[in-house]
Amino acid sequence: MKKQMPQVVRILLIILLLLSAVVYALFMPQMSAAGWQYNVDAGNYPQLFAAFAAWMRIGSVLLCAAVVLCLLGQRVRFWLCNVISLFCGGAGFASCMIVLSRFMAYADQNFPGMGQTMQPVSSMYRDRLLPMLLPFALLCVLCVWQLLSYDVQVYRQGKHEEKRRREEAEAPKILSDQ
Repeated sequence: MKKQMPQVVRILLIILLLLSAVVYALFMPQMSAAGWQYNVDAGNYPQLFAAFAAWMRIGSVLLCAAVVLCLLGQRVRFWLCNVISLFCGGAGFASCMIVLSRFMAYADQNFPGMGQTMQPVSSMYRDRLLPMLLPFALLCVLCVWQLLSYDVQVYRQGKHEEKRRREEAEAPKILSDQ
């Protein structure tokens, strides 16, 4: 029973990662970027928002690619996918958060509030895009969990021992002793 408990937790974290990645790492950033690009094309926003939209899309795709790599890395022999996933996810998350912070600074200076409550535009986008932290945090937890797991450590150690044995082995004779 004790052996199965971490597996159940890991499966639940994977399911939560998939759901949050679809909503917060794929849908929300892509829709925000599409809205910015639409308003740039309509002439409502300055050209700066086209760059915001492009970097938001890039960050979103990188974060989703990191989730796929993390899922591949759950198999012991693909442990290196977890390392790549951490770097890819970090780059994607950083890209999205930098764009969000620059957008919020621009929106606070140039856009009035929205609707009857005059809610600032920056807080609306912050509420939409900041939950991207959840899939990134789950990604980090799952990747580090897999990298530090006993099975992966044994697998890597076995690979190193096999490589060392091949290097130390006597080379086969090319010519026979006849």
